Amino acid sequence: MKKPNPTVFMTGTNTDVDTESLGFDVVFIPVIRTEKMRIETRAMRGSYDWIIFTSRNAVKFMQAHLDTINYTHVASIGTKTSGELMRIGIKPDFEADVFSQEGFIDKFPAEKGLSILYPASKNRRNKLEDYLVSRECNVNAVDLYQPLQDAASLDYLFTNLDSADAITFASPSAVKALMEHAGMTANTKIVLKEKLIVSIGPVTRDALATYQIQSISPDTYTNDAMIELLSKNFEV
Repeated sequence: MKKPNPTVFMTGTNTDVDTESLGFDVVFIPVIRTEKMRIETRAMRGSYDWIIFTSRNAVKFMQAHLDTINYTHVASIGTKTSGELMRIGIKPDFEADVFSQEGFIDKFPAEKGLSILYPASKNRRNKLEDYLVSRECNVNAVDLYQPLQDAASLDYLFTNLDSADAITFASPSAVKALMEHAGMTANTKIVLKEKLIVSIGPVTRDALATYQIQSISPDTYTNDAMIELLSKNFEV
């Protein structure tokens, strides 16, 4: 009798992952949904040297406002964010080599007096914003959207947790949604710790560690890299 394929729960959406010809089954469980926040266009008025995009969601929710904003350059964190910008006809002038705020900070030409619009998640980390301010840039940080728990996805995950061999996390928000859900009992946490846990990078890995959950991470911070790492661990 053929041994069943391992099952991987990916706590995100099927937007950029090639799951063809894998030696394991992937179930996409988007535990987080994003909701655009109410913002007034006048809150973003002015002239900006840069608009900084740190996610595809930021691009998606800002698209309707871009025609009303005067800006010179666009910066992006990650190829997926850049791809979303290209989709709407904007070629980034700067892209971070490492797909994180830390990687962006290391290379971005932050100069005193630069005017920067930074539309991002309400739950964003402050590291990038604080750095730009420390470099005496004029930063207008806009709470553009917020992550919210997806109740149906979380219910599915907890109901079917026993069937998963591995679980992936692509953001601290997904970690928080799972770990602080009412379904995360002491016994459930024991079950979770028996799974192979993969985090997309050090920030998400650290978020898991605060709940005493150990994880492994790929060298590149992408969903495809997590899939490749899983293949190596499953030896498929």
